[in-house]
Amino acid sequence: MAGLASAPSATWTKDGERIDVFATGTNGSLRQKYWDSGGWQGWFDFNLPSIGISGAPTATWTSNGDRLDVFVIGNDGHLYQKYWTPDGWRDWFDLGGSLVGTPSASWTMAGERIDIFARGTNNLLVQKYWDPGGWKDWVNFDPPELGIFGDGSSATWTASGRRLDVFVTDNQGLNLQQKYWTIAGWSNWVPLGGQVTTAPSASWTSDGHRIDVFGINVDVLRQKYWDPGGWQGWFDFPGPPSGFREMSAPTATWTVSGRRLDVFVTGGDGNLYQKFWNIQGWSTWINLGS
Repeated sequence: MAGLASAPSATWTKDGERIDVFATGTNGSLRQKYWDSGGWQGWFDFNLPSIGISGAPTATWTSNGDRLDVFVIGNDGHLYQKYWTPDGWRDWFDLGGSLVGTPSASWTMAGERIDIFARGTNNLLVQKYWDPGGWKDWVNFDPPELGIFGDGSSATWTASGRRLDVFVTDNQGLNLQQKYWTIAGWSNWVPLGGQVTTAPSASWTSDGHRIDVFGINVDVLRQKYWDPGGWQGWFDFPGPPSGFREMSAPTATWTVSGRRLDVFVTGGDGNLYQKFWNIQGWSTWINLGS
């Protein structure tokens, strides 16, 4: 049985009827596992782009549940896209670029725009987005003062599409840095502390009342969140019994209803682990295998 070779990427559908998790496998495939009313299904294997990939996948559902997109960065530095609609899965599509690592993707609520962030070979944060006019060219962003360590994570306030946040870890203090877009334009970088040794993972609730960011510091899962009272945290959780796969980042996703928050990691044993929050509090780590 294949284990997981990369960090996972998770995404909920709008009504909480399904959650999908993707990662690369030690067998050289893209691996998918999903939960629905029948419980956890899978694993299912897909071929990767023939060029191979340089990092982990990222996945995102449109909020109405009619489309699921997966993106990876190939060993040629290009962004590759694979997507599902009710007609089935499409083949990989080459979107170009000059990238390294793992991308981050986020749909707006009505599916009228998808944004991709990644780290360029120039070590700058770069963005590409699709709207009904098609795919736009890559755009570079100036880095935080201390530079960028690793990959970023983006999250859209999906209820309105009026805000888009992206987070990175800086290159010296390993602290979280935030940049966000509103109709007024892009903010400057905002330092949020934290000492996170992996890429972060961010997720908004649909009403814009809360955003959560997770990262890993060696053997501890770290959480910071914003609500109308401002930024709270950091809060620390022990890792799963097998620890974390080296340099494997977490993935976090809210249900749109805001009633459940899930976090997934790849364990040191190559298995997928899940931890979730609901009104009863946090669960223990659940081993979902590989």
